[in-house]
Amino acid sequence: MYSAILLHALLPLLLLLLPCTAYAGDGVAAHVTEHWHTQRIDHKRPNSGHFAQRYLMLRQYAQPNGPHIIYLAGERPVVATDLTDTLATVLGEKLGGTLYALEQRFYGASTPNATLSLLSVAQQIADIRAFAQSLPGARRWVLVGGSLGGSLAAWTKHVWRDPHVFVVASSAPMRVPLAYWQYDLATAERLPCAGALARAVRMVDGALESGGRERTEVRGMLGVPAHWDDARVAEAVARPIAEAAQHAQYKTLCRSWETNGGEQHPVAALANLTAPAQQPPGCPAHPAWLWQQCAELGLWQTAPPTEHPFFAHRLRSRLLTLPHYEHVCRCLPHTPPAYMRPVFERFAADARRYLAHRRDVVFTVPLDDPWRYAAVPEGSRARVDVPGAGHGWDVGGGEEVGESVARVREEVVRRVGRWLGSLDRPDDAASPVAVIVRRQAWLVAGVVAALAIYALCRAAAG
Repeated sequence: MYSAILLHALLPLLLLLLPCTAYAGDGVAAHVTEHWHTQRIDHKRPNSGHFAQRYLMLRQYAQPNGPHIIYLAGERPVVATDLTDTLATVLGEKLGGTLYALEQRFYGASTPNATLSLLSVAQQIADIRAFAQSLPGARRWVLVGGSLGGSLAAWTKHVWRDPHVFVVASSAPMRVPLAYWQYDLATAERLPCAGALARAVRMVDGALESGGRERTEVRGMLGVPAHWDDARVAEAVARPIAEAAQHAQYKTLCRSWETNGGEQHPVAALANLTAPAQQPPGCPAHPAWLWQQCAELGLWQTAPPTEHPFFAHRLRSRLLTLPHYEHVCRCLPHTPPAYMRPVFERFAADARRYLAHRRDVVFTVPLDDPWRYAAVPEGSRARVDVPGAGHGWDVGGGEEVGESVARVREEVVRRVGRWLGSLDRPDDAASPVAVIVRRQAWLVAGVVAALAIYALCRAAAG
C-alpha cells in the first residue's frame, strides 16, 4: 500500500525525468514530445507483464486545472499532427488543456510481446483508462477520436462512467454489423456518376461469371495479374470508388470517369481508375486491423443483399460477400475465438443505447461520410451533424476545415466548456456517491420541516 502511495506521489517527477524526443519543426510542432507509458499486457491477468505504449504530449496550451485532452489515433501510429492540427488542438488552445496522442496496442511501436488474441476492444478500453488515470494533475479527461478512435473513446465512456470524462467522437461507427453494405448506399447518394459506375460494375460481374473469352478479355482490360482470383479482381475494381467516398472526393472521381471515356468504354474507364499494382494479393504484413475486423468489429464493405432494391445499383461486385471476407480471415496466424464477436455485439448495442442522449458525449456525424449509416441515430441528443463534410473532417486538419466544420468545432468547444464549468460547481465536483448523499440529506430535511410545520398548524388549530 505504501509503495503505491509513494509511486503516486512521485509520478509527476518521474514523468518529467522520462526520456523523450522533441519533434523538429516550426511553431507548435516543435513542442510535441514522445513518451512511453508502462502498460499491462493483459488487464485480466495482473501478472501478465507489461509493454511500452507510445504516446505524444503537447503542453503548449496547458493552464492550471486544465483538462487532459487525449487524442485516440485508432488503427494507425500516432503522429505529431494529431496534436497540432486536429480538433484536439482547438480544444487544448480554447480550454487550456494538456494534449496527448495515445497509440493503440499492436499498432505502430506499441506492440506487446504477445499474440493478437490480446488485441480486443476490452483491452484497448482498459489501456485508455489506465493511461488516463496515470496522468498527474486535474481529474478531468476529454477523449477525442475519429473513426475507430472515436468509437473507442465512446466505448471507454460506456465502461468508465466517471462524470469527469467527456467524449468527442467523429465519424464513429456505433452500429457494428458484420456486413456494412450501406457504405455503398451512402456513397451512391452523393456520387453524381453512381448510375454509370453501377452499370460498369454489372458488366464486369457478368463477364467474370460467364467465363471463357469474355472473362479473359475483361481481366486483360483491367490489367490484373493472371494469378489473382475473381474476388481479388472485384476488390481492385471496388477500391478506388470506396477510397474516393472515404475522402468525399465524389466529383473528382466522376471527372476522372468522364475523362477516361466512361460512358463509351466503361470497363476501360474502370481500368484507369484501378491500380492493381498497389493492391498485392496475400495477407497483410501487419494484420492487427484484419484481426480486429475478423474477431469483433466486422464492418466489412460488402455488396448489398440480392433481395434489396439497391442490389441492381450496386457499386461493388456480387462476389464481395460476407463469406468471401470470412475466407480472408484465414490469413491470420490463428483463428479468433468464436465467443469474441457475440460478446462484443451485445456490448456495442448496450453502449449505443447508453451514450446516444448523454450531455457529456458529442457524436459529430459528417453528412457526406459513407459511414454515416453506422452512426448514432438521428434525433440523438449527443449527435451533431456536419453538412458537406467527409469522414473525420471535423476532427482532422488540413484543407477540409470549411465553414460547416468551423461551426461544429465551435459547438463542440462550447459543450466541453459548459461541462468543465459544471465540474467547478460543488455538486458536480463531488464524487457521485457524495452528490447522492447530499441530495438525500436535503430531501430528508425538507420532509422533517414539512412535518414540523404541519404539527404546529394542528397545535394552533386545536
